[in-house]
Amino acid sequence: VLVWAVGVAAFAVGLVALYGLVGPIWSDLPTVVKVIVGVVLITGAIFGLRARGKKEGGEANYPLTLEEWQRIAVIMILSVFVIFFWAGFEQAGGTMNLFAYEQTDRHIGSWEMPATWFQGFNPLFIFILAPIFSVIWGWNDKQSWGLSTPAKMGVGMIVLGLGFVVMYFGQQEANTVGKASLVWLVMVYFIHTVGELCLSPIGLSMVTKLSPVRIVSLMMGVWFACTAVADYLSGRMEEIVHHLGFDLWVVLFTIPIGAGMVLLAITPVLKKWMHGRG
Repeated sequence: VLVWAVGVAAFAVGLVALYGLVGPIWSDLPTVVKVIVGVVLITGAIFGLRARGKKEGGEANYPLTLEEWQRIAVIMILSVFVIFFWAGFEQAGGTMNLFAYEQTDRHIGSWEMPATWFQGFNPLFIFILAPIFSVIWGWNDKQSWGLSTPAKMGVGMIVLGLGFVVMYFGQQEANTVGKASLVWLVMVYFIHTVGELCLSPIGLSMVTKLSPVRIVSLMMGVWFACTAVADYLSGRMEEIVHHLGFDLWVVLFTIPIGAGMVLLAITPVLKKWMHGRG
């Protein structure tokens, strides 16, 4: 136990020292470079695992088959598309929260709803809608024409974009009369929750279904790494969009709807590569 504790402490000190050396350099790198480095590291880990499988014996170390590589490709592609979804969805904790505080008439009679309360609508709608979607997806999966996992995720992205279409009109009302009705935000949170239920739980299930058993943890890491990239972009989104001179809400509904349509278009190929696993 003492050796283990000393080892962990030494590892932690080493990480802090490494961050002190590399951290300032890393923080100055453009986002694109950081994403490329992350992709290279993940790809290197996958190919390293493949090379290890060729050198070592045992069932768990057999080289990945063509079918497994195709399933991995589906995970990677869908993980990239997920970035477009979460970069928009996570505006709820930033831009939309500021809209609620600064540009929304939150009065119900003589009582003014605190802006932070709007953050409670998403979990409330999740609580209400999750059982309904569980029944819907269960019924869908039993149909010969049912939506596949990529199609469900494409629909979820389009639904997210439609929420931002509503947000765009809410902004127009705020620009015209000073403050928008709180109904706009409630509608947006409802629509976004529907989109989330089309994508989030299905996506996590997809990773475990498609990934070869020996690299499930790695593929789950890829999924959450792409979510982390999306969270970073969501925090910088308004700054980037305004710097380029575009309307924020137009960008936020154009990108997910466009990405969702592309995903629907390539769904037949992805479905083939999934080999009946979703």
